[in-house]
Amino acid sequence: MVAKSVDSGTNPLLPYEAHTRQLLIEWAATHVHVLLWNKNNNSIEAVESFHGEIADEEDWQIMLGQSRLLPMHDVPVLLLVASARVLPIPVSLYDPERSKEELNLYFGPAMWQHTGADFVELFPMVLAWQMPGQVLQYFRQHFQVITVQHLLNTLLHQPKSSEIEGCLVVSEKHVQCVVRRNGDLVHAGVIPIVTPDDLAYRLLNICRQHDILFEEISWLISGMIESDSALYNGISQFLQSLNWREPVHALPSQTPVQYFAHLLPLLS
Repeated sequence: MVAKSVDSGTNPLLPYEAHTRQLLIEWAATHVHVLLWNKNNNSIEAVESFHGEIADEEDWQIMLGQSRLLPMHDVPVLLLVASARVLPIPVSLYDPERSKEELNLYFGPAMWQHTGADFVELFPMVLAWQMPGQVLQYFRQHFQVITVQHLLNTLLHQPKSSEIEGCLVVSEKHVQCVVRRNGDLVHAGVIPIVTPDDLAYRLLNICRQHDILFEEISWLISGMIESDSALYNGISQFLQSLNWREPVHALPSQTPVQYFAHLLPLLS
């Protein structure tokens, strides 16, 4: 069952000019975020978030019926796939015909998955990823112009830091993780959430594997996590420098900023 959990700024939207707007959508197995960007004044006009799994056509129609933004089917859309099934592959080893088998071997077999691939320009790699094919079809059939890529790709293209930095984007069951040292990529992948201690151990183990001192790395966190949650309190005991990602654009009032902060650099 899909239900709206965030609704900010959507009341005074109509009428609108499609060529002056853009929708940025993040899909994960347990949530959908929707942001409306106004190109004329470079601002985020409205934000929606839905919690729950889109398991079938009924769930999709329920979400559309609750939304004021998704019915804007004539607005250009960037769909970010925040799935756990993503695998970085060196360009020299990437084979489109084998990528599905490699994902199934790494994550376990899964039925009815669409397999996509993003070429990462800044690093010699391809991100092979999967999401339910029927869900992707709902989006593609609904919107007139849509571009699809994996969320991890956008994190790899965000501004480089001269420091050792880890970027964490939290979903309900997993964390997208990118670690860079002086701009060079150290790690990119998805970590399952089992317990806070387990997640902290996995993050610290990444540092150990790459000779990064715990006190030298600064972690930026955003996504579906609250400052008073057991997950945040648990990992903050182990990660010495854990900071909320700062938003680069203002959001409508009453919006939980941490849910969307990692998406905002894509809007310009």
